[in-house]
Formats: sequence, C-alpha cells, structure tokens
Amino acid sequence: MALSTADGAACALGVPREDLVLALASRDELARFAREHDLSDGDVQRAVRDGLARAVDDAERAGAIGGGLAGVLRTAARRLPIAVVLDVLRGASALVPG
Repeated sequence: MALSTADGAACALGVPREDLVLALASRDELARFAREHDLSDGDVQRAVRDGLARAVDDAERAGAIGGGLAGVLRTAARRLPIAVVLDVLRGASALVPG
C-alpha cells in the first residue's frame, strides 16, 4: 500500500518515488521534502491523500482488502490530519497480505 501510494503521489508531483518514500517517514520529513522540491504543503498533502485513495481502490479491486477496510481507509485519506494519514498508511500496509 505504501509503495502504491508513493507511486501515485510521486507521479502527480513530478518527483522521484524514492524521494517521496523517504519523506513519508514523518511529518517533518514531508515538510522538508516539500521545501526541497518547491512544492506547497497543500500540494504534497493532496498528492499523498489521492495516492492513498488510489492504492486502496487498487487493493480492493485485487481482493487484497475488503470493502469495509477500504471504506475506512478512504475516509482516513480524505478527512484525517496528514500526520494521522501517514500513520494509517504505515499501519494499513501491515494489513495487506504480502
């Protein structure tokens, strides 16, 4: 889930996925990443939220997660503070079978 989220977000931002993956480690790293790539905090947050929503859609279509969990994750992506979204993203990856 984390890599799928990063793929979508990095593509939307026009940055290397590896840079974004490292930035997802913490809110501070994400802020540093935004500054280094001349991106607004809002642009980065939107891209991460949209990337997570897409990753959830992909996982649900693939049968890796059920509709209930998918709904919870989509709601988290849209509504929770970005720091919580990052925590959800890290935790959600553990819920999806390898």
